[in-house]
Amino acid sequence: MQRASATYVRGVCSLVACILAMQVGCRLQNQEEQPWEHVLHVSCSPVGDLAAVITESRRPGRASLWLVACDPLEPRSRLVAHGSEPAGPPVWRPDGGAVAVGLLAEPEGWLELVDVYEPARTRTLRRARDTLYGWPDWSPDGKRLVWYEFNQAGEEYLTVMDMDTRAVHRLQTTRAPSSPQWNPTGRWIAFVGRDETRSGVPGAAPDVHLEINVIAPDGTRESRVPASERLRHWVWVSPQELLCVGRGADRSRPTIVEVNVFTDARKDVCEEVALPGPLVGEDIRPRWDSQRQRLVLTVELPTAQSEETSLAGAIVRFDLADRSVRQLTGGPADSRPAWTGDGQHIVFVREGASLWIMNADGSGQREVIGVDDLREGP
Repeated sequence: MQRASATYVRGVCSLVACILAMQVGCRLQNQEEQPWEHVLHVSCSPVGDLAAVITESRRPGRASLWLVACDPLEPRSRLVAHGSEPAGPPVWRPDGGAVAVGLLAEPEGWLELVDVYEPARTRTLRRARDTLYGWPDWSPDGKRLVWYEFNQAGEEYLTVMDMDTRAVHRLQTTRAPSSPQWNPTGRWIAFVGRDETRSGVPGAAPDVHLEINVIAPDGTRESRVPASERLRHWVWVSPQELLCVGRGADRSRPTIVEVNVFTDARKDVCEEVALPGPLVGEDIRPRWDSQRQRLVLTVELPTAQSEETSLAGAIVRFDLADRSVRQLTGGPADSRPAWTGDGQHIVFVREGASLWIMNADGSGQREVIGVDDLREGP
């Protein structure tokens, strides 16, 4: 395949990432003002104090996956993988012993399984020319891994791997899929299904239609989640129900909805959540804690310098129990919040270039480590 084909694959995949809100990049700052090395993804281990952090340099293009101990008194970091760009965020195995991540380095893409405690056991699960492996997700028991795949033939599908036997099964879906997520029992996988309709006008962009779908791990019983067109981010709250965040009529007021994926049952948990500012664009994903009771997300706040063009980010927490909203940080540019496994702390990025940690109520904000202080080695 020619180099142009590889460039095409990467271009399409980048478009998919933007559409599906999974390629995290923040428009909190002007691109020219961002540091050469900045944090792109943060994912916390379900156990312990480790975080998987992806940083990216624009010149030359390089994405690095680091394991960072989120202890402000004794921060430690270790470089564990790198490529030219990531294909979605890193995901932790439920036992905290491994991290899966998709990476690209033209003309190849690969899926890496990083062993947290024994680096020598880190291995590449899949690698191919002109192919993207992205947005992996672990089954609740850690025995299966699902990911999105886009190959040189232009095919898009989900792949499930049995981690004991390494056997793989391709799930053929009726819509172009991405962002798979297992349900709590491991019997279903939810994903974003995408349809494109072209107007016939030369040069016109296609109309993109997104919906949430579910499918069994063996590729059968695919169905569409009712009325899910406006729902962009979700988490399973039971074997049959998704808790979804979508855009409300007012951009600053997201809607939180509980949806039964197999019936038309739909409950407005909170019709419109009032926030101190509009949600940061579709590229920043809200994060639920492990109990699916608290949500952290990033909102935009106008700065004193220029209320029209300059935006700063703040971290906000929403509690399902009492529908309360609490602003946890005041910026100047905070984003990418992630809950620690015990739900006691929130890790976030400040000004794109340093990792911070705070208590769940916003107190005790401390810098963990700056991008410039990340070091290769043990």
